[in-house]
Amino acid sequence: MTSYRCQPFPETDSVSVSFLLLKLKVTDTVKRKILVLDLDETLIHSHHDGVLRPTVRPGTPPDFILKVVIDKHPVRFFVHKRPHVDFFLEVVSQWYELVVFTASMEIYGSAVADKLDNNKGFLKRRYYRQIIQYQTVRYDILPLSTISRNRLNTVKRKILVLDLDETLIHSHHDGVLRPTVRPGTPPDFILKVVIDKHPVRFFVHKRPHVDFFLEVVSQWYELVVFTASMEIYGSAVADKLDSNKGFLKRRYYRQHCTLDSGSYIKDLSVVHDDLSSIVILDNSPGAYRSHPDNAIPIKSWFSDPSDTALLNLLPMLDALRFTADVRSVLSRNLHQHRLW
Repeated sequence: MTSYRCQPFPETDSVSVSFLLLKLKVTDTVKRKILVLDLDETLIHSHHDGVLRPTVRPGTPPDFILKVVIDKHPVRFFVHKRPHVDFFLEVVSQWYELVVFTASMEIYGSAVADKLDNNKGFLKRRYYRQIIQYQTVRYDILPLSTISRNRLNTVKRKILVLDLDETLIHSHHDGVLRPTVRPGTPPDFILKVVIDKHPVRFFVHKRPHVDFFLEVVSQWYELVVFTASMEIYGSAVADKLDSNKGFLKRRYYRQHCTLDSGSYIKDLSVVHDDLSSIVILDNSPGAYRSHPDNAIPIKSWFSDPSDTALLNLLPMLDALRFTADVRSVLSRNLHQHRLW
C-alpha cells in the first residue's frame, strides 16, 4: 500500500507517517456521533456486466467482484474502492458509530458493505433502497355510493392505454455506453431477447410504485399496452409487469404504430373506434399527437427512486372513469403536454 506523507506540525521533526492522530480532550457531556456513509460514488464505484465502456480507466482491475443473483439471473459487479477508503474507515470508526445508507438494493449494498467491513464489525448498521423507494403506500378504494354505482352503470367502461419505456419502466441493454441509472443500481429484472439471431440482455428498472398502480387501475379500467418498441421486447416486459395476473392481455407494438417523419405515432382508433372512452398515458407527446384530447402527460422516468408520478395520477384516474367522454376533461389539460 502506498505510504502517504503528512505535513508535520512546526514543533515536530519532519517524519514520514501514515496519519497523525491528535489526542483531543473531550468532555463527558457530548454524545458519540453517528457518521452516515453512502456507497456508490462516495466510497466505491462499480459497473456490471453489459456496460460497454465503464467509467474507470481501461485495464484497471477491480478491487473485488460481486456475483449477485437478480430475478434468477447472475450479474457480476466490478467494484473499485475509492483511494484510501480502507484507511479512512479504520480511522473514523474509532471516532464515530458508522452507518451505511445507500439507495441501492439490499442484495447489492449488503455485499459491498460486507467487503468494506472485512469482518471488522464497524459497518453493522445498514439501510437500503427499499426504505426510500418502496414505502408503504395507501390509496383507499372505498365502496361506491349508490349514486356513484348508478353513474358507472350509465357510462361505458373506459380503456387505459399504457406506454412502457420511460412511463412504466426504464431499461438499457448490453453495449450501452453510459446507462442513465445510478451506477451500482441492480435492475428489477433482466430479459434475454434474441434480435436478428443475436442474444441481447435488457436490464429493466421499474418505475416506483408501478406494481401498486397497475393493481389499482386494473380494477377501474381495461388496460392496454401500446409501445413503439419491438414486439419481442415489449411482450417480454409486459409479461413481467403482468406477473400472471391477466390485466395486461391486450398489447400493441411498433408494427401497430404509424411512422411519420421518423417518429412512431400511436393511432388510438386501432385500440377502439369510440375515442370517448380511451385514455392514453405516455411520456412522449409526439406519440399521441393525433389524439391530444385523450392523453394524460407524464414526465419521463429514468432512475429517480423518489418519483411518485404514478401515485399522483390515481385520484384523477379514479374520477375520470365516471365521465361520459374523457375528452371533456382531458382537452382542458392541453397546455400540460408542452411541459414534458
